[in-house]
Amino acid sequence: MIYDDLTSAEIEELLATECYGHLGFTDEKDRICILPITYAYKDNYIYGISEMGGKIRSLRKHPQACLQVERLNPPSGWESVQVWGVFEEMHGKDLSNINTLIANFWDRFDEHETIFSPLRDIAVTDELPNVLFRISVDETAGKRGGHKPLG
Repeated sequence: MIYDDLTSAEIEELLATECYGHLGFTDEKDRICILPITYAYKDNYIYGISEMGGKIRSLRKHPQACLQVERLNPPSGWESVQVWGVFEEMHGKDLSNINTLIANFWDRFDEHETIFSPLRDIAVTDELPNVLFRISVDETAGKRGGHKPLG
């Protein structure tokens, strides 16, 4: 197996083209939690939407967060990025351009990708029952790995 660091441009590209990752945070009982999320990336922020529940209550209490995103490159390679930053909820003027971001996010998927369909037609407003949030991208690290080519 060989490993290599990703460049900052490769980290940006992976974050911008993927949409699924694992969010790490400290829960309300001070335990480490890792949960899958769908996200959109733009202008050094990770954007997400969630129902009100334990994840949001925990991030309100402990706003430090980490996101891990990976891409598999068959037959035997992978790329992985970690992002460290701070959680914040989006309200009022912060919502001004988010509908465009979300529309661009959905344009990347076709109608058969049902995992995302419950949120497909949401227009983001302050009256939304879900919580729109973002995580600043304060620090990143990325690696790739794979088997050495034969020959």
